[in-house]
Amino acid sequence: MMIDHAMALLLATLLPGPRPLPPVGIAVRDSTGAWCTELPAAAPALAVGRRVRLVFVEAFAPASLRARVRRRRQAPCSTAFAQPRWDDYVAYDLVVPDSMPAGAVIPGAGLAIGSDVAWTRAASGVARADLDDDGVPEEARACLADEGEHFTIWSTARGHSGARRRAHEYLDLGGAVDANCAPEETSEVPATRGKQEPPR
Repeated sequence: MMIDHAMALLLATLLPGPRPLPPVGIAVRDSTGAWCTELPAAAPALAVGRRVRLVFVEAFAPASLRARVRRRRQAPCSTAFAQPRWDDYVAYDLVVPDSMPAGAVIPGAGLAIGSDVAWTRAASGVARADLDDDGVPEEARACLADEGEHFTIWSTARGHSGARRRAHEYLDLGGAVDANCAPEETSEVPATRGKQEPPR
């Protein structure tokens, strides 16, 4: 018997144990300051008014900002360079009601999480939130490779024995970058990293 994504989410609410992650995509800010997100077409659709968190990996920025879905777009999100990865994605305009603290610097791109779970920043600077209700926080990370930036979500293992990648998004920056990604951060196949490797 085949179980679709909606049924899997329903079963996850009835059965004990960690839940699946909420929809994860990439968020970008255009030249007017408006935010837009791109999610894989296979992800559950985001209804108008759905609460979303914009998550930033940079330690100087807020760990997250609240947002909500304004509408589904007919065109891709606006970026300086073409994003071939988004050919099979769905775009949404977002509204960000949070007021910016004086002097706050907000990156132009981050992750969009289809959940209102609040994110905090660990002493190491890593943004963290428990997205699947298992009592162990997920972590948001980013690195540079392939002429762009790779954004990932990792589940940290109990006992700190390793971490498992749960989501991966990519933003093409249109040129050479100072690559610093490990193979497991860019692979299309979800990976595991050992406890010795510090979070980025």
